Amino acid sequence: MYLLVSKYLGLRDSLLAYFLPYLVNVFYLIVLRTQIETLPSSLMEAARVDGAGEYQILFRIVFPLLTPTIAAVSMFIALNKWNMWYPVLLYSTKSDTWTLQYFLRAMVFDQTLAAMSNPDYGSDPNSLISPLNFQNASIVLVAAPIVCIYPFVQKYFVKDIIAGAVKG
Repeated sequence: MYLLVSKYLGLRDSLLAYFLPYLVNVFYLIVLRTQIETLPSSLMEAARVDGAGEYQILFRIVFPLLTPTIAAVSMFIALNKWNMWYPVLLYSTKSDTWTLQYFLRAMVFDQTLAAMSNPDYGSDPNSLISPLNFQNASIVLVAAPIVCIYPFVQKYFVKDIIAGAVKG
């Protein structure tokens, strides 16, 4: 993949190198396909009898029934993209194309190296912020957007659990 992205596609030091190779995840396609196969065929047949076309069936029957699965897959994709730092390590030589996660990794790694090389590092009582507190605060700030998004996606999970529990 490294040769494809850097040599043949010429995407080194480009933001496309972080997203283009990871655009489609086969696992999520299999999950969505399996979920579609579990839908009752009688729903689609009833819609066809009522005169619905394929696109109407897709947008009015299939997508609403797949909303919890689409929400879960979307959340996993967003979390995966948000936590991505390894492609930056591979494809980037410029700091202006670093992602936030790679910047955090570099900062924590630099602080750890400095602490390992100097036994008195961070022990100065006159310093206002210790390096460990700075690292922990940075990690919390970087995790905050994903934590803020989760409550909006959670309603789809709860709705699916409740719908599966109702017998009728």
